[in-house]
Amino acid sequence: MKVTYLGHSGFLVETERAYYLFDYIRGELPVWKDGLSLYVFSSHSHEDHFCTGIFAPELAARVTAYILSYDIGKKFRRSRAGWLRGNGERILWAEPGKKLELETCRILPLKSTDLGAAFVVEEEDFCMYHAGDLNWWHWEGEAKAWNRNMEVNYKREIDRLAGRRMKLAFVPLDPRLGDAYWYGMEYFLRTVSAEAVFPMHFWEDYTVIPRYIAEHGTESNIVKIEREGQQYEI
Repeated sequence: MKVTYLGHSGFLVETERAYYLFDYIRGELPVWKDGLSLYVFSSHSHEDHFCTGIFAPELAARVTAYILSYDIGKKFRRSRAGWLRGNGERILWAEPGKKLELETCRILPLKSTDLGAAFVVEEEDFCMYHAGDLNWWHWEGEAKAWNRNMEVNYKREIDRLAGRRMKLAFVPLDPRLGDAYWYGMEYFLRTVSAEAVFPMHFWEDYTVIPRYIAEHGTESNIVKIEREGQQYEI
């Protein structure tokens, strides 16, 4: 299994059966192997997670299906965007709690604490998770009740994964949260068993990864990302 970091929250996962492209907004894509399906996921409509470049002809010609969060459809349907009309048959709208069955995998969308969905993707012999913007957002300056409500909502969704064994997990580690940057990652690691955990959504501040490892002593399964385009064999 190969994982390529494409920037921000974008990753490409290659298995023996398929490619899975998550929240792609930039980065160099590979020469695709024949015989593998390509599934493109967008967790929500924010510009740092979704761009219409995923419908560019060269990429679209290779795509088996698009799995897009329901809020993307709500945002763009009224505009009658050309990409929406041209790819309607291949677009699956992901809604929290509603499972999707594809040829090579099953998908369970979770409810984001911001916008859209997170994705649990199960192939025959492994499981992976991409958080999108599902995170424990604790902002300095927000009301205590708001931050408490965010904590409860985040824990509720992550608790749905308790007992699962993940091969891969892509989890936010956002330095903009100040002293609370680690809350979501730490709770995820305490709740879910994951072989390899890729921090994401760190806004090109690569120092937050070794900082987290140094402060919390959880180096064993945290993947150290140092640059865009970096590849990993799992």
